[in-house]
Amino acid sequence: MTGLALLAAGCGSGGGGPQGGGFPAAGQGAITGSVADGPVAGATVSCAQLDAAGAPVPPLAGQAQTGADGAFSIAVPRDVPGPLRCASSGGTDGGLPAPDMLVLLPDGVTVGATLAAHVTPFTTIAARRVAAQGIYTPAAVRALSDALAATLGLTGPLWEAAYGDGGPDGTVITRLLDGFSQAVANLNAAGGDPQSNATSLMGAVDADSADGTLNGLAGNQTVTVAGQALADVAPALISPPPGAPPLADAGADQGVVLGAIVNLDGGASSDPDGDPLAFLWRVAQRPTGSTAALTGAATPTPALSPDRAGLYVLSLVVNDGAYNSAPASVSITVQGGANRPPVANAGLARTIAVNNQVVLDGAASADPDGDPLTYLWTVDAQPAGAAVVLSSTTAPRPTFTPTVAGIHDFSLTVSDGARTSAPATVRITVSAAPNQAPAANAGGDISALRQGLVTLNGTASADPDGDPLTYLWRVDAQPAGAAIALSAGTVARPTFVPSVAGIYVFSLVVNDGRHDSPADTVQVTVSNIANRTPVANAGAAVGVSVFTLVTLDGSASGDPDGDPVTYSWRLASQPAGSAATLGGAGGARPTLTPDLPGAYTVTLAVSDGALTSAPASVTVSAAGAASGGTGFTFDGQAQNDWLGYAVAGPGDMNGDGRPDLAVGAPGSGNSAGNVQVFSGAGGALLHGVSGQAAGDALGRSVAAAGDVDADGNADLVTGAHGNDTTAAGAGMVLVLTGATGQVLHRLYGDAAGDGLGRAVAGAGDVNGDGHADLIAGAPTAQSNRGYARVFSGIDGGVFRTVTGSGPGEQVGFAVAGIGDIDGDGRDDVLVGAPGVSAAGTLSGQAVAYNGADGTVLHTLNGPSGYASFGQALTALGDVNGDGRPDFAVGAPNFSDIQPNAGRVIVYSGADATPLFTLDGDAAADQFGLALAGVGDVNGDAIPDLAVGAPGSDATAAAAGRVSLFSGRDGTPLRTLDGTAPFDGLGRAVAGAGDVNGDGFADVLTGAPGHDGPAADGGHAELVLGGP
Repeated sequence: MTGLALLAAGCGSGGGGPQGGGFPAAGQGAITGSVADGPVAGATVSCAQLDAAGAPVPPLAGQAQTGADGAFSIAVPRDVPGPLRCASSGGTDGGLPAPDMLVLLPDGVTVGATLAAHVTPFTTIAARRVAAQGIYTPAAVRALSDALAATLGLTGPLWEAAYGDGGPDGTVITRLLDGFSQAVANLNAAGGDPQSNATSLMGAVDADSADGTLNGLAGNQTVTVAGQALADVAPALISPPPGAPPLADAGADQGVVLGAIVNLDGGASSDPDGDPLAFLWRVAQRPTGSTAALTGAATPTPALSPDRAGLYVLSLVVNDGAYNSAPASVSITVQGGANRPPVANAGLARTIAVNNQVVLDGAASADPDGDPLTYLWTVDAQPAGAAVVLSSTTAPRPTFTPTVAGIHDFSLTVSDGARTSAPATVRITVSAAPNQAPAANAGGDISALRQGLVTLNGTASADPDGDPLTYLWRVDAQPAGAAIALSAGTVARPTFVPSVAGIYVFSLVVNDGRHDSPADTVQVTVSNIANRTPVANAGAAVGVSVFTLVTLDGSASGDPDGDPVTYSWRLASQPAGSAATLGGAGGARPTLTPDLPGAYTVTLAVSDGALTSAPASVTVSAAGAASGGTGFTFDGQAQNDWLGYAVAGPGDMNGDGRPDLAVGAPGSGNSAGNVQVFSGAGGALLHGVSGQAAGDALGRSVAAAGDVDADGNADLVTGAHGNDTTAAGAGMVLVLTGATGQVLHRLYGDAAGDGLGRAVAGAGDVNGDGHADLIAGAPTAQSNRGYARVFSGIDGGVFRTVTGSGPGEQVGFAVAGIGDIDGDGRDDVLVGAPGVSAAGTLSGQAVAYNGADGTVLHTLNGPSGYASFGQALTALGDVNGDGRPDFAVGAPNFSDIQPNAGRVIVYSGADATPLFTLDGDAAADQFGLALAGVGDVNGDAIPDLAVGAPGSDATAAAAGRVSLFSGRDGTPLRTLDGTAPFDGLGRAVAGAGDVNGDGFADVLTGAPGHDGPAADGGHAELVLGGP
């Protein structure tokens, strides 16, 4: 059926709830409704105000067109007192012209109330009922229709379509609703103008009702007709809908923090009749500037996302299909200060190979207020020909696969919904070079206790190309309520303390600068089982002499739960002035070498990963070493290291006031060789250097260099005569700074087979520039002619070179800086050539040169053929008291007394006069194969001499011997013998300085064939001087 349904809002005054289904339009001062039966589209709906006599008052109160759905909305002034009459004309219903129709909105309709009145075409009604009214003749209806149409500005008879069944005899309306006709009859009987009565009733009639009763008006809403209330004249026909209005309940007031989502709850709303409810929420009040909106406003439980701090008031109205409830409200108080902008973090710059996936990482972006973030990535720059497409521009970790090598720049901004960060940028450098991806290894699964420190271990991760790795750990899973914070997510061994028992899963990705590895995971199972504290045991007290290596033992420590323990040793106290330190303080068996007499207290604490023991302590009591006793000892750790093949006392290298010690091991690392420097204060390793390649034999020669770089610390020179850098076996000399062990100079031989570095020595300051200079020998150069070369300490430049005059001379087999023997203010040098045959075949020769200009000062020849004179040389200092330094030359194969027993001759530096001669004790001793001026060992103020005889059989075959002689007259002071066959003690000797601070010079010896921890590992030992 066709009908005009109206929803009156803001017309008139009074109170009461809305009627009918649905809710009035938001706001007031509008009439909304629909023209229905299809619907009717394109109809003109006009509303006019009526005066007290029921006549229209120009102009129209409002006019609107119906839409395709028949709906319309007419805005009317708020002060229109009503009543209003609205009519529809024109439009189409299903493509056919629609009938005109009219509805009256009477005075007294409550503000916001709904008045639904449907005017439908009138059809058959009994003629007797019409006759009884006496007014609804076609002429009377048409007259009323025409008058209303003119007032409302409509064309044509307003109700012509509604009375279309007049018949040929002009009969009256063929059908009228029973209830309407009965109401008119009652009004006519009560008095008043019948036509006005009928007109007023027309807006209140629901012609769709089955019984024709008047519906759609609440009991407190009155339509006045001819000065009488309709309810008074037709009480039986005007009745409100059954039941009572529902009750809205908007829930309890809430207080939240800005950024939180507020969940409203109208579920406690009810209807007395048990009718189902419809819900309508709205924001009644909000802080200035807020645009917060409700989500699910037509549901019982909508949500609100506050965007400003302050008070929000939400209103709820419920409807049971007939009545609206009175509004209920709830207050939401939102706390929060001014919103701070978030900070974008676009991750680390990387280099990665082309065609490998790149994961950009903005996950470290953060909002200082804890607000959730949205992400926006942009491509700022890319190489020509590239067309980068990110997997997502709004994800925290988008990916792309570069296809073109070059620079790719990206920027990231993040937003907290109110403010946007400054952009962060990241550069991805794409390399065309092939690269193999690294492999992440997150370590084995871990069992731990709640509140205990857990250390993840990614150190087994590796890169097949040997590239350095960076680490990225992520928390993949954790128990409910846990909030894991790793100590650092970009290190190999991050830690965390679990606060909740359960399963934690972490993933590790490593990057070699170009490729990310696949992720590897580790599971940490955290238990609530009570953990017991481990117990430390530092072992029994120890009594030793100073300079004796002590190995402490904490292996008796344990954990009552059977957990593995870690060790932490600490040297808690030591004698004043001691510089001793612990070695291996993180293991079960650390070492300590006391350097001064007194008590050393060492403490130990052990940990099971969660709890740490109370400390245990052990005391090491050190007695003073007797003069002439043994100090520090050092052993090679691998077979054929040959540690002790060369030794040196370079002086104080680390600036602690104690002279330090240097030991060469030329066989180490497949004969690459190494040199280690140990502290004279405690024997600890200070630093070391290894050969570049197998066969270099670094450490075949080691010597004090003096202060080459003028930094106040003694420096060191060492040779690698097998080095192939410039040519096969050309050799190399390294000059090392004492402070750090860094290389100051690399000096290379000229040609293949030179063997530069077979002998090295500090030359003193030969050119007067204030820097110590150097001398090195290359005895196998040019068919064993050999050469010796003096280098500048400042820059390694060559000052001069002395070359052998014939094949086999082996010039440079030994070299030494011997001080200023000619008194010209410049230090001089001594060069040995054991292959020279000037005094017999292979008798040997030693030549002293002026340091300033290279002039020959002395030429000394061997005592006999095959003596190998000049195979060892040393400066002694002034042993004869003439104010000039003196020197000694060894002839280890001198055989005039016994075959290869050896001889050493001590010469005056001033005129080369022999001062005294020393001979070996037995055949094959090779006495004089090593020589060293060792300072004043016995306290007589005269420098003394150490001589090595590595072939001595005094205690065992080739066990070796070192003999100390007075520099005054060659009187024997002390003899030291090797302990086992082929130790070769005496292959190297050196003056060490006063290491233990007792006023006597000490001596460092080498036995490279000694079998200590490994066969031929070698051994070096400090011998303490004394009277």
